[in-house]
Amino acid sequence: MIEQFSMDYIQDYFEGFDEEITKYQWPDPFESVDDARELLQEFFYEADIRNIGSMKLLRKFEDEYEIIEQELEKVTTDSGKELELQGYIMKVRE
Repeated sequence: MIEQFSMDYIQDYFEGFDEEITKYQWPDPFESVDDARELLQEFFYEADIRNIGSMKLLRKFEDEYEIIEQELEKVTTDSGKELELQGYIMKVRE
């Protein structure tokens, strides 16, 4: 079963992000539980503003996270796709 992120499981996150799991992803394994807690207090989320589903998903987290909108970035990919990317810093509410 998939559960929403919660600091209640910080020990599991710390133990689960081992060398095997993080071989091809970020973050690297945590040095300590405190390092895991510090990193997981804040996230960066980015999506094209025209993607309604992504924007709805973001808003589902408003009760648990302070959502800080970043500057809009217009990007053209190598394949010619024009994106309007909006970044958000998401900080766990205390």
